[in-house]
Amino acid sequence: MAVSEVTVIGLDEMIRHLERHGGREFEKRLQVGLRKGAAKLVKPIREELNRTIRGHGQKPGRLAKSVRVRRGRRDRPAIVVGPGTPYRHLVIRGTRPHVIPGPLVLGGRVVAFVNHPGARANPFVDRGARDGLAIVRAAVLEELNR
Repeated sequence: MAVSEVTVIGLDEMIRHLERHGGREFEKRLQVGLRKGAAKLVKPIREELNRTIRGHGQKPGRLAKSVRVRRGRRDRPAIVVGPGTPYRHLVIRGTRPHVIPGPLVLGGRVVAFVNHPGARANPFVDRGARDGLAIVRAAVLEELNR
């Protein structure tokens, strides 16, 4: 799975909030802020996918619908925004030319295999979340300042 890490700038400010609110309350507010910020990234990521998907004459419906907010690791506050399909890495990273074994039905004919030419990488999550750091940071700080 392709993973992009984002470093949050403003750690000193968040530490001050931690000291003011205490551990559990801070973690809860941080999680809420992360979720609110991440939710604002879903639409731009889906729009970027719809804008850039090409080939195969298919719409990116299943992949686009799978872009959603999920909770990350339990041992630290984290939110994951990204596609949740088994082939997402093939779209994001691309593929080399390869053989797809059959039998397959293509155009009404049964073929034993297909030589796939490969596919160019489409890192739509990174492009769609380009301004994500500022959006998430603002949502987290807004929640912490409540």
